[in-house]
Amino acid sequence: MASLVKRFLRASAIYALGDLLVKAAAIVLIPIYTKALVPADYGVLTSVGLLNGVLDGILGLGLAGALAKFHYDFEDQTSRRRLYGTMFIVELVWVLLFATALTTIGKPLLGHVFKSVPASPFLTLGVWIAATTAFSHLPLTLLQVQERPAFYRVLTSLAFLSSTTLIIYFVTFRKLGVLGSLYGQLLSGAALALVFLVVMARNASFTFVRSYAKSTLQFGLPLVVYSLGSIVMYSTPRYILERLASLQIGRA
Repeated sequence: MASLVKRFLRASAIYALGDLLVKAAAIVLIPIYTKALVPADYGVLTSVGLLNGVLDGILGLGLAGALAKFHYDFEDQTSRRRLYGTMFIVELVWVLLFATALTTIGKPLLGHVFKSVPASPFLTLGVWIAATTAFSHLPLTLLQVQERPAFYRVLTSLAFLSSTTLIIYFVTFRKLGVLGSLYGQLLSGAALALVFLVVMARNASFTFVRSYAKSTLQFGLPLVVYSLGSIVMYSTPRYILERLASLQIGRA
């Protein structure tokens, strides 16, 4: 019992301290954005953020929640590795197909999402930012169920630091404004996606098991509906504001 409490307190401290440090470090971006961006640029970032929030739920398919559940249904490592591999294959194929379709044949649809934010390049970049971010969900959830909080926090801190560094570079040194922020997020997400792929490769067998895919999707897809409902309730006021107020994209 004492060891269980000790593990709980240690993991809780790592998660809490990591969140605190990341949020505190985010303050670094405030003066940079204030100096380099105009009000319309904040509108673009907010709109892209709203889009990413919706896409995050759709692209994830609820598989992270399914992994947290089905991990404990298997006791042998061989079955677990096949489960992880099957889920990652499903997510990889879905994310790439969905993002590619939305930014090609679906681009006219993107153009009608927001009144004053062009689909190209802003929303297109936003879609691929969401796509690269989606690849982090399964590996990070896996680390949580494996009770590896230190490694989890190392990866999430690395993601934040790489994103912040690239944003500062593109916004401050390359003078790219709001596009610099989006480029920084995208390149960081792409680089970290490779890191998360390595994490999965070390823990999963990339063999597709149809029954595992069916079971995890049956569990996960209802979570997508719940997630989207929460996002819609949270984002609706800001989305209505954007539709009613015209953003002037560009420099004043």
